[in-house]
Amino acid sequence: MYKRSNKYNIVFSSLPSIQTLKALLSSTSKSLTCTPIKWFSAFMLCFLSFFTYANGSNNALICSTKLGSTIPSCPINKQQHAESFSHVPEIQTSCDSGGFACLEAQYHGTITDYFTFFDIDADTTVKYAIEITPRLLYADDSVLQQGHKNIRTVTPTQDEVAVTEGFNDVLVKKEHIDRMLTMTQRADGAVVDENGNTDFFLDKIKEHCQTAVNYQSTLSFCADYLNQSIDQGAADNALFFAFIDSLEKLQTVVNVVLTNALDLSNIDKLSTFKVKIFLKDSSVIVLDIKIDQGAVEISLNNNASRTSTGRTFTQAFSFGVARSSSLAEAKMMGQLPSMPILCKPINLSEDEYRVVTSIVIRLPDDGERVVDIYAKGTFFYTYQNCG
Repeated sequence: MYKRSNKYNIVFSSLPSIQTLKALLSSTSKSLTCTPIKWFSAFMLCFLSFFTYANGSNNALICSTKLGSTIPSCPINKQQHAESFSHVPEIQTSCDSGGFACLEAQYHGTITDYFTFFDIDADTTVKYAIEITPRLLYADDSVLQQGHKNIRTVTPTQDEVAVTEGFNDVLVKKEHIDRMLTMTQRADGAVVDENGNTDFFLDKIKEHCQTAVNYQSTLSFCADYLNQSIDQGAADNALFFAFIDSLEKLQTVVNVVLTNALDLSNIDKLSTFKVKIFLKDSSVIVLDIKIDQGAVEISLNNNASRTSTGRTFTQAFSFGVARSSSLAEAKMMGQLPSMPILCKPINLSEDEYRVVTSIVIRLPDDGERVVDIYAKGTFFYTYQNCG
C-alpha cells in the first residue's frame, strides 16, 4: 500500500501569486538567505528556491502481516526501503567550468523527502527524512557538485502516530472476533470457540449442523439457524459494535492525516470475516461475512469448506464423494439433489462392505433412485445402482 500523500507535499497546482513572490522578496535576507546582485536575479533565485523546496516528496507505507492480503507486510530493513524511494538527480547547468562562481548552482539546493512507516503489528510509527543534494555538472559535463543522500530518523507527528494506533486498535479487536468465529465441535457435541467460550450461536451448530454439508441442504435447518444466529450475534455482540466503532474512527483519522496515502476501500475490507466451524466428523463449514452499515452479508466459501474426508465443497458438488467419515454425511450425500452420486463398483465385495441403510429418492419423472450407504471399517460409502 504505497502512496504519495499530497497532504504532506508542498505542491502547487499553478505558479505562486505575485503577492507570494513579493512576500518572498521582502523576506529574502531573513528566511531564504538569497544575496542577488540584480533584482531579476533576486526574483529568479527566490522563486526557484521556493519551488525547489516544494518538490520534496512524502511517502507512506501502512504495513502489517496480521491483517492478511488487505495490507502489505513491513520490510525487514525500513531505512533501506525508505531510502530507495529517493533518488539523487543529475542536473547540467549552463555555467562555464573555467569561469566565475556559478550562480545557477544556488537554484538547485538540497531538498528533503520523507518516508513514514505505519507498522500496525508493532504499533509503532517510524519516520525518516532523506536530504538530497543534486549532482551538478558544468556545461562541458565536468562535475560542479557531487550529489548525495543523507537519511535520518525524525519524530512523527501526533496525527501520524494516531493512524498507527487506530489500525492497531482495529487489529486487536479483529483478532478477537476472528477467534470468536473459529469454532470446534468436541466429541460430545459441545462447540467451543478459540476464546474458550461456548455461547454466541454455538448451540445452533450442535443441534442442526451434524456435518458440514448440512449447510447446503434444505432437509436440515443448519443454514437457517446458523445465518439467524450470525445476524443476531452481529447485532447484539458488544465486540462487533466496538470493532465497527474503531473502524469508523480509523477512517476519519486516515481521511484527515493521509488524504491520498490509503485507498479507503482497503479499510472497508477489514470489516470482512470468516466463520470457521470444525465439526466432530472433521468436516468444515467456512462462511464469508461482511458487515456493511449494520447489514450482514453471508456467503458459503465452497473452496474453503471441506467434507469429512477433506474434499472441498467445489470438488464434492462437481464430482461427487464416495467416502465419508460419518454416517450423517454419507446420508446427506445421498439426499442432496445437486450432489453427483457415484455408481456402485461392479467388483464391490458384499462381504467387506455391508449395507447400513438405503435411501429412495423420487425423481421428477415419477421414477426413483436408490442410494445405498455401505460401511467398511470406520468409513461410510455412498453409491447408487446404475444398472
